[in-house]
Amino acid sequence: MAVIGKIRQRAGLLIGIVGFSLVAFILGDLLTSNRSFLTGSGNELAIIGSKKIDIQEFEALVKQLEENYKINTGNQTVDQNTLESLREQAWTQLLNEEILSKQIEKTGIKVSADELFDMIQGKNPHPQIKEAFKDPKTGEFSAANVIQFLKNMDNDATGKTRNQWVAFEKYINEERVKEKYNEMIKHGLFVTTAEAKRMYENQNRTASVRFIDFNYTTIEDSTIKVEDKELREYYNSHQNDFKQEASRKLEYVTFDVVPSTEDKQNAISSLDKLVQAFRETTDDSLFTSINSDNKIEIAYFKQNSLAPVIDTPFFGGAPVGTVIGPYEEGNAYKVSKLLASKNMSDSIKVSHALVAFTGAERAPAEVTRTRDQAKATADSLLAIIKKDGNRFAEIAKNASDDKVAAEKDGDLDWITQASPMDPKFKAGAFETAKGQVSLVESPFGFHLIKVTDQTAAVRQVQVASIDRRIEPGSKTFQTSFAKANEFAAKNKTPEAFEKAVQEQGLNKRVADNLKETDKFIPGLESPRALVQWAYNSKKRRCL
Repeated sequence: MAVIGKIRQRAGLLIGIVGFSLVAFILGDLLTSNRSFLTGSGNELAIIGSKKIDIQEFEALVKQLEENYKINTGNQTVDQNTLESLREQAWTQLLNEEILSKQIEKTGIKVSADELFDMIQGKNPHPQIKEAFKDPKTGEFSAANVIQFLKNMDNDATGKTRNQWVAFEKYINEERVKEKYNEMIKHGLFVTTAEAKRMYENQNRTASVRFIDFNYTTIEDSTIKVEDKELREYYNSHQNDFKQEASRKLEYVTFDVVPSTEDKQNAISSLDKLVQAFRETTDDSLFTSINSDNKIEIAYFKQNSLAPVIDTPFFGGAPVGTVIGPYEEGNAYKVSKLLASKNMSDSIKVSHALVAFTGAERAPAEVTRTRDQAKATADSLLAIIKKDGNRFAEIAKNASDDKVAAEKDGDLDWITQASPMDPKFKAGAFETAKGQVSLVESPFGFHLIKVTDQTAAVRQVQVASIDRRIEPGSKTFQTSFAKANEFAAKNKTPEAFEKAVQEQGLNKRVADNLKETDKFIPGLESPRALVQWAYNSKKRRCL
């Protein structure tokens, strides 16, 4: 049930992310101003092919993507940058549905039921399926967990779990169809011999040229007569060349929304309720993944690299399993658990050879082997290295799917526990003794890892943590909004605005040279509505 709970927590991840467009700010304006482009209708957003897209349809899609984002990240608010990306994603999705999908439909490309079954619980599961349905004990994909989830998803009386699963099946089906279409297009493009010859000849053709330079400065200005007709013609044909882009200047004050004492206490209380369960859980990785606001990697730390409130006891003899918190660190409250303590190197010099497979993250396009085939290949290479350790560099150079590292015989240089690398790879590397080679699987494939050097061993502790971000609650937002609303209601003129700023000691800010397409104003979130207002209002108006 833990895995089922995890995928339900992260169901938004199953919807997927698509490409970007350059018209996000236009779409954002249309949603707030109820105007359209390409047509004069107030509800019509655009025409794609022969289909008319109205604002409500687009807005509903954006809202759906927002909800998926909130479920996936655990955030209850969406910042301006993310919102712009979601609008771009929604627009691209509409384009794909109306243009690309119709072209694919003409080809007759489909995904069979057997192929879809294979992607969900067969031998070649979709990467997101593999990630969501891991066995907590082994970290390996478990088809049994998929089956268990499918059997139990209707236990959700709201039907939300089933709807999300159906949406996910639709997504991976469409994704596979597009992959097939792209492969068909890719293999259908080629350069003929005649084209290659012509390109070569054009690139290597040279010519010798002789010319005479007659400089206009040798002509006396007084000899040239310009008629009024010529001036008018020049003006009419060049009048837009030096037109200045419109701009606005705004003076404004901000009312910051700062977490209150009550907000902080709510965050602490939320963590207090989890302390006992955190102490008793046997699957710390899954527990932290589900219950933490931020994704905090379980890792080893050396002394003085942790917050003092846990550094001192964890390195002072506290038994494994000790849980401390909530305590404040940065912009969050945290609870931390001591998982292990041992002497180990802080830094190691690592080389690796990667055996990727179809479906693995960032797998090269030319890789066609299955996971089982990749595992067999990695086992064979490991056996060769164990017989002759000197062949590691040769294998890393010639047989690795990490082409960048292969250029240096697999050398990844020095890494530490803090290095931004895949946790499974890093854990396997630090478990490997100096001079030895181990086999580790990560989302990228199977790694043959060799530790070529290491620093002296020092005592380190393995720590797992959960946290709650210190954020303002709805009551705090309402209080700040009330203050801003009262200020706006009482100060409708520039004179009243200036007087209130002085009397209340507010920090007046200035946004100068503001363009109509600008999406950012310092100190403000989601300022597009304000930019629109500035271009629709008269000078010296207050909002």
